[in-house]
Amino acid sequence: MSMGVDCVAAADSSYGGKDLASYVRSYPFYPPLPTFWGRYFGGYNMNFTVMNLESASEIQAECTDMKARGFRWIIPINSPQGPNRVAGTSTDGIADAQAFCKGIGDAISASGGLLALPGNGHLRCYLDVEPHAQFSSQYWSGWCQTVLGYQYNGGFPFYPACYCDPADGQPCVVLQNGPFPVDAVWANMPNAGCATVGCIRAPSWGPDTCSGIYTSLWQYNIDTVCQSCLSTFPPVDINLANPGATETNYMLYLP
Repeated sequence: MSMGVDCVAAADSSYGGKDLASYVRSYPFYPPLPTFWGRYFGGYNMNFTVMNLESASEIQAECTDMKARGFRWIIPINSPQGPNRVAGTSTDGIADAQAFCKGIGDAISASGGLLALPGNGHLRCYLDVEPHAQFSSQYWSGWCQTVLGYQYNGGFPFYPACYCDPADGQPCVVLQNGPFPVDAVWANMPNAGCATVGCIRAPSWGPDTCSGIYTSLWQYNIDTVCQSCLSTFPPVDINLANPGATETNYMLYLP
């Protein structure tokens, strides 16, 4: 079973007297230790670092740092212009997906060979639908079809997936009834709470699910919950990959 983190900051940003990746890797997690990192891509600088909008030297430095700390895979996340953007139109979804896919390709090019598509040519690309956000079928249709149809290096390696709260109900309905298939769901519930099992030790696999849709990842805790009882916990959310598959085969790779 693989464990990993996601974060709004770059992996090589400074934290606790170290770079963040080093701080996370040295934190006393029980095995499995984290090996993948969720990073944001797209066309908009929010209040966090978007990987493809960094300079080439910054991208290369971050990739080098990740690999040196034992992080070999990156999950691409698309967080559009604020959480309510996913309530928008098909045109909004198309524009965001184009910027997202282009951003992934730009980051790969700028990395100078330090970042690559998975060898199977199947990259799961996650749309960030935050809890309680309104999520329209029109937006999803535009976003999903654009990701599926985005050509890169002569192929179509991008597969639409969704980070959401299945217990919310509404995201599942949109995904289940969309005209285009969703490759996977990254569930952010239930939250394991602030305890040794849930922050330091990963719980047994048990995410909420959308009926009929494969669950690839489970974000079983977030930084603010763990920091409420563990003052030294790093500013990262923590995740498990589905133990029934090799999920890292569907992530960006640091060769």
